Amino acid sequence: MLYRHSEVFRSLMMMADLGLVAIAWLLAYWVRFDTGFEVPKGRPPPADYVLALGVILPLWFVLLRRNRLYDTRRLGSFLDEAWDIARTSLSSIVLLLALSFFIRTYSFSRAAVMIFGVAAPVLLVSLRWLVRKALRSARGRGYNLRFAVVLGAGRLAEEVIKRIREQADSGLQILGVLADGPPGRKVASVEVIGQYMDLKPLLARQRVDYVIVALSGQETQWTDKILAELEDEVVSVMIAPDLMRIATLNSAVENLDGLPVIHLRSSPLVGWSSVRKRSFDVLGSALGLVVVSPLWLLVTAGILISSGRPVFYGQKRMGLDGHVFRM
Repeated sequence: MLYRHSEVFRSLMMMADLGLVAIAWLLAYWVRFDTGFEVPKGRPPPADYVLALGVILPLWFVLLRRNRLYDTRRLGSFLDEAWDIARTSLSSIVLLLALSFFIRTYSFSRAAVMIFGVAAPVLLVSLRWLVRKALRSARGRGYNLRFAVVLGAGRLAEEVIKRIREQADSGLQILGVLADGPPGRKVASVEVIGQYMDLKPLLARQRVDYVIVALSGQETQWTDKILAELEDEVVSVMIAPDLMRIATLNSAVENLDGLPVIHLRSSPLVGWSSVRKRSFDVLGSALGLVVVSPLWLLVTAGILISSGRPVFYGQKRMGLDGHVFRM
């Protein structure tokens, strides 16, 4: 039922977005050609720009879905959503300009395209701000709420509860915590209402929309059992991986062709780090040569007098990417 309601809402948002895109395109035409700007090449027929919507609307439909703007964002931030809309707009402008470049028979006004590139994201972001404001008001009155149960009692579970509370307008309420040990104690001020084995009976007697699995590294043996218990349930399941114990490492999340992977250690000699190190090496060594050159002249003379040639000692060393060089 919740999924069907969500589908209806997403469909309405999709139609509203495409309607605003069409308004932004026609508004750009009006601003460019009907508000007093010079039109050296003459005013093009409005029908040409109306027909262009047959390309623009499908393009935006694909880009908006590709940027996941119709995924559930109950726990997402407004800034992230606005950024996704801006990226969509930029992609559409680039594609439209490229299309007008290759189709020589007809080209749209670049000024109109740029006006559209500003108006469309402004309208779409404004719509989402209004929707979020309306949802926040409704949730404050007890409507459109979702209920969650957190599994785990360690630092990870505490962090999950903290993050949910920081997004008060999400409408997500925590019913309680399930964890090993006796009930009654609290995790981040949320009461432990049972153990992991009590999950199935809880789902049977009470409405739960989200099960958030936030088990510590010592409790991973429960993960498979919990997921098996949830196979025939309609509840949404989210797993928070226990990364806090490796957070002190130089870790980062990367995307491997759609698969998120955790990069625990990376070489510091890449990107700007490599540029900074190389700059420091060159400038530092140059300054060092200038400062100690008088002393080195004396040392060189002493070596020549006492031992003769060679003055310099050479040795093989391994440098960047395993490259062997003579130092």
